[in-house]
Amino acid sequence: MDSIQSPAPQPTRRLRRKAAAEYLNIAAATLAADVCRPRLRIPYVKCGRVVLYDVRDLDAWLASHRVEV
Repeated sequence: MDSIQSPAPQPTRRLRRKAAAEYLNIAAATLAADVCRPRLRIPYVKCGRVVLYDVRDLDAWLASHRVEV
């Protein structure tokens, strides 16, 4: 009997600050400032001195700021 296997989980894609800023179309300095003084509250992961942004979190953040007219 064949067992049904679920697909392997997709690896998480994480971006460094510059790439995340380009993805969001904002300045890298804006992301840097948001880590120190959260105004935009863009989710991030800090690994030592490196700040990483999960693409799924960036997409969710963008979706939460969608304006419909």
